Amino acid sequence: FIAKESEMTDYAREILSDGKLLRQKLEIFLQTPSKVEIYARACEKFFAAGKQRELNYVSTWSWWGFFGTLFFFLYRKEYKIAAALFAFVVISCFIPFLDEYDRSIGMAVSVSSGTMAKYFVCYRFVALLDKGDDEALRRGGGVNRWAIWLAVIFYALVAIVFALIISNGGKA
Repeated sequence: FIAKESEMTDYAREILSDGKLLRQKLEIFLQTPSKVEIYARACEKFFAAGKQRELNYVSTWSWWGFFGTLFFFLYRKEYKIAAALFAFVVISCFIPFLDEYDRSIGMAVSVSSGTMAKYFVCYRFVALLDKGDDEALRRGGGVNRWAIWLAVIFYALVAIVFALIISNGGKA
């Protein structure tokens, strides 16, 4: 799932090298001012790992990514990652020898999402930065608020199903 590191433009390097400018551009991209500092620190960490030439993955942590997994990526408009996660989970449900590993697979998906969430957001931010256009940053960034409601509905349904199973003596 880790995106391939690639050389970035001088413009993107300039932005990532200037903390104040980075935060200004992230505010345009994220459209959630309260999260700017979190992602600025993550971008700086990935940029430092790439020796100020590129972003390189290093582990970070996102509780939203961990608990939200698919919904986090939909919220942050990371559609390719969300689709890949969805496909992986669905396919793993149909592989017979994986039945006994269902919990392990779910935990692996959650932990992977939690550790890589910020990298994917920063990677897409830099890809849009390379266009050198604040309007492209605004259009390509932001969030899907409906993803939060989708998560709430999904987890409510899961809770209802579990409550029904428990009230039925544990029989599905």
